[in-house]
Amino acid sequence: FEELSQKQNQKSLQSLYQFMWILNNDQLQNLLTICQSNNYNKEDQELFFNVVKTCIDKRLSISFFDFKKIYELNNSDKEEKVLTQRKELLTKLIEFDLIEFDNDNSGEDIQLNSIIDEILSNNNNQDYFLIESMVKKSSNLIVSKLMIKDSQDQNINHLKCLVVYSMAKQKQKQKQEQNLNIPQDLLTQVSTIIIDKLQQKDKSNNDVNELNWDQILTILNLQDHISLSLFQSVFQSIELKQTFIPQFLEFIIKFCQSETITTTTTNIADVDDDVKIWLRKAMLYITK
Repeated sequence: FEELSQKQNQKSLQSLYQFMWILNNDQLQNLLTICQSNNYNKEDQELFFNVVKTCIDKRLSISFFDFKKIYELNNSDKEEKVLTQRKELLTKLIEFDLIEFDNDNSGEDIQLNSIIDEILSNNNNQDYFLIESMVKKSSNLIVSKLMIKDSQDQNINHLKCLVVYSMAKQKQKQKQEQNLNIPQDLLTQVSTIIIDKLQQKDKSNNDVNELNWDQILTILNLQDHISLSLFQSVFQSIELKQTFIPQFLEFIIKFCQSETITTTTTNIADVDDDVKIWLRKAMLYITK
């Protein structure tokens, strides 16, 4: 602890990082205090990251000040290693609820709001990786802020899709629908965004392409019914190798169970042909 706190020998510090787990909570908090300088150098930053990582491993909370210090290390001129560590630390701190907000009753709302506002800002899509973790922390707050955002903004539309996807995944994990209710208005907006983009002939400049098929199909499967036109749009847009996911099979089953299947005989035959062709191609792809 003395060597780490005095930071006298950098080479020695490197070898000591692997043993930081033996420090007690008070010692780790003292090291965080020592690191609480806005003008710390690269070596100080490495010490700080290692202390925070050890705190996470021990499930020891850190101050909002320290969390914000990590969050603000998002400049493009930062080393890739630093940005990777930043992403890992921020995600775990939020997921494990290890951020100590101010003691003031209003402190959490103000500080949490400030982070959510930054993530939701139009120019901050590099932090969208935090959406899933933030949804676990405060889905209602995120949704309320998103619903008043400009629906014509492509970044906001993409963000809405990510939020609904994250909420859907949380529902599946927890199997408790009452905890993460997705507002119908938001679900309708997001479904419309995806459907419109899928049905556009030119998808070369298409923000739906920023979503993967796991995300797209997870969202579409939240609908009560799958329309024939949507079913055909998906079949025409998705590549064969992208169909080997549970969400695609769920999509087919959902469509077959929908009331919309009671269409004309010709349409049903077309759908039947599409599925048969897909099955044949899938079998050939798997067995070759």
